[in-house]
Amino acid sequence: FFSTPLFIFLVIRWFWRLLVWTLLLYRIARLPLHLTPLHPDRSGGLGFLSIYPSVFSGFLFALSCVVAASMIQDLGLEERTMETVWIALGGWFLISMVLFIGPLLVFFRPLYVLREKALLDYGKLASQHHVAFHRKWIEENRSVEELTGSDEPSTAADLNATVEMVQQMRFIPVDMPAVIQLLAAAGIPMLAVVASKISFGELLKWFLGTFL
Repeated sequence: FFSTPLFIFLVIRWFWRLLVWTLLLYRIARLPLHLTPLHPDRSGGLGFLSIYPSVFSGFLFALSCVVAASMIQDLGLEERTMETVWIALGGWFLISMVLFIGPLLVFFRPLYVLREKALLDYGKLASQHHVAFHRKWIEENRSVEELTGSDEPSTAADLNATVEMVQQMRFIPVDMPAVIQLLAAAGIPMLAVVASKISFGELLKWFLGTFL
C-alpha cells in the first residue's frame, strides 16, 4: 500500500521537518517554563500549541490522497479481504496521529508534574478552608442568618471549582477539535478505498446500524 516513490519522498521530507520540530519542542519543554495550573486552556498556558497539528492538516490530506490512490491501485491488482483493508486504514490513522500529535508528548512530564503539585497545593488549601468552615459554622452552631451574610460559602465553592479545574488539566497541549481535524484530513480520502470494496448502500446501512 505504501510503496509509491512519491509517497516515500514526501514521508522522508516531512519526517525530517517533524524531527526538527520535535527536537525544538523537546528543548523548549526542558526550559524552566512558567506554567500555571489554573490557565483556562487546561494546558498550563500551552494551549496555543494545539494550533500546530492544524497547520499540517492540508499536507496530511494530500498525503492521504496519495496513500488512498496507492491502496486502490493495489486492490485492483490483487484481491484483499475487508479485514486487511480495515487493518491498513487503522494503521494509517495511527501513523497520522503519532506523526502530527506525537511531538507534543514532550510536554507530558512538565504538565503531569504541574498537575500533581497543584492538586496537592490546592487540595491542601481547600481542606484547610473546609475544616475551618465546618468548625466555625457547624460545630459552633452559628445561626443561619449569620451564614447568609457571610462570603465564606462562595469561597468554598470557588475553591472546589479551582480543584476541579486542576483535575481537568490535559497532559498533552492539544484539544479535541485539532484531533478531529487531523482525523478528517486523514480519513476523507480513505472513503474512496472503502467504497472500492463496499457499495454505498452497504456502507450507509452499516453506518446507520452502528451509530443510530
